[in-house]
Amino acid sequence: MKRTAPILPTDLAASKRQTHDPKHQKRTHGATNNGNAFTFLMQSDAQRTTTLASAAPTLIKTPFQILDRFSKFIGHSVHVTTKKDVTAVQAVLKSKAEFKSATHNIQAWRFLKLLAGKSGDSPDDFIVEDGYDEDGETGAGRKLWVTMRDLGACDCMVIVTRWYGGTELGPVRFDHINNVGKAALEAGGFVGPRPLPPPPPQLPPSSSPNHPPISSNILLLGWKSVAERDRLLRLLKARDASIRGFRTNIEKHRMDIISNAKTIRILSKKPAGTENVAAAGELLEADCKTWNEATLKQDEAEKLVQERDIILTSLKARLADLKEVLAAQEQHMEELTATVAAEKSNINE
Repeated sequence: MKRTAPILPTDLAASKRQTHDPKHQKRTHGATNNGNAFTFLMQSDAQRTTTLASAAPTLIKTPFQILDRFSKFIGHSVHVTTKKDVTAVQAVLKSKAEFKSATHNIQAWRFLKLLAGKSGDSPDDFIVEDGYDEDGETGAGRKLWVTMRDLGACDCMVIVTRWYGGTELGPVRFDHINNVGKAALEAGGFVGPRPLPPPPPQLPPSSSPNHPPISSNILLLGWKSVAERDRLLRLLKARDASIRGFRTNIEKHRMDIISNAKTIRILSKKPAGTENVAAAGELLEADCKTWNEATLKQDEAEKLVQERDIILTSLKARLADLKEVLAAQEQHMEELTATVAAEKSNINE
């Protein structure tokens, strides 16, 4: 089962965000730039897979693995920013012996996509495009995708590979898959508060075909390079998108808790106005400093990214607490429903 968002024909939105990333340009266009489109179309399926795999970004393997009753689980994470990147990584899974020998290669991905007609100057110009591929392990891909979403991971893809050992593991296999997937995302630096990754190596401005000379305005604002500015701006936009997602999810859980509290009050036959809604907590207030791309300095951008990592950690904890409250409420409602049904049955008898 696969869940994917629709693909734009030219993928211009993601390409625009990567204008100053020579690595990205090389790998997203490498499948056809080394030959021509006609040659690519005339290749066999195996040849096309090999061609796509050669353009894939580098996979990061986590040293963490799980062995359970001869079943083995390992994880990889990789930086992706377009559906082409995802397709190229999937080609690697089909072509490399390490993955071909596995029983399942469960995948999930999330990345920012620029909305059509938007310039990318505002965080609201982006949406999160995501999806998953269960590769025959029904339910595992969606659970892995939910783990990614709850962790706030973005601009990345996670792969959990399983070799079946001959003994059915039952539901615990999903815990193994999620735990290995989380470890892979952490190993790749895609989740949790972490130091900023080093900037990519730069060619001299005069010899780089992809970068114009660094403008004096950027230097005056304290930026080391155009690429460093683009990298930090992408990080900021990704964090802002994750924070918006968490806030939306938290507010939904708050409303569910309030609704459940009313149901519990009715089932308990208590008077109106006695609902216990304190567990829902207060409505979230704006806690992110706004920023202006035109005047943002490098040291300010680094601080904003670190502040957003702290906010994300707090939001994740708040969401986890709300989920526990919801689970307790649902159990209480089941017990009350059973009690009410038993009372009706006694009356009928």
